[in-house]
Amino acid sequence: TIYDVFIALIGGFAGILDGAGHKISNLYHSDSQAGDIGLFKYLLDGAQISNLVLDDVSIVSSKCNTGAVAGYTSGNVKLQKITVSGNIASNGDCVGGLVGKVTDGRVEIQECELGSGTVKGANWCGGFVGAAEGSLAIMESNNDNMAVEATVSGAGGFVGGMMGGSTGNSIEYSDCDANVSAPRIVGGIAGQATDLAVEGVQVFAFRILAQDMYCGGLVGHGTRKLAVIYSGVAHSSSANYQENIVGSETASSV
Repeated sequence: TIYDVFIALIGGFAGILDGAGHKISNLYHSDSQAGDIGLFKYLLDGAQISNLVLDDVSIVSSKCNTGAVAGYTSGNVKLQKITVSGNIASNGDCVGGLVGKVTDGRVEIQECELGSGTVKGANWCGGFVGAAEGSLAIMESNNDNMAVEATVSGAGGFVGGMMGGSTGNSIEYSDCDANVSAPRIVGGIAGQATDLAVEGVQVFAFRILAQDMYCGGLVGHGTRKLAVIYSGVAHSSSANYQENIVGSETASSV
């Protein structure tokens, strides 16, 4: 176990990192003026991070793209068997438990776990990923208790928002047991989803809350090709929570 590691903005990484189950405890960053924050500033095409525990992280930023593993990704990236707990907060957009923003390419998240903690930002905040403009696949991964809050718009237990150009997205055989809230566009797994296939996903959150509009048990706002199979919501309680799995649909099929 490595203790008290200060994030020194390691630049781009395109290699393979196998943590062999080792733990980094108390990973922290407190420079509110810096952006693209994470253990790595960004991950490039071909990067693979696996078998790593980031315990009790504490990250504070005021800029965009903030995550425990990387501020953003570019290209095809794989994250496997990574566990994160702690608090990640920014006054900027695109904040995630693992990655702040997927800019392009395809990111695969497999067998990853989110423990106790919080993810908080302005727009597009998610348990695993803040925002995805590229393709995102989440498989056999769980948000056990990482609460997600967006102070403006777009919060999801797994991903805050999939943008208009995002295609080929999928979330499979994964569970969310964390509170999710924002003024608008809130979902148990995704605030906004586009071209998304959901299978074998369960949401057990106590609270899925939007103060204004677009609140759904699984997806707050669905656009362009949304398919849900063998998935559902249970144990949710909110004044604005809607029983339907999608709060609002635009040209979608469920």
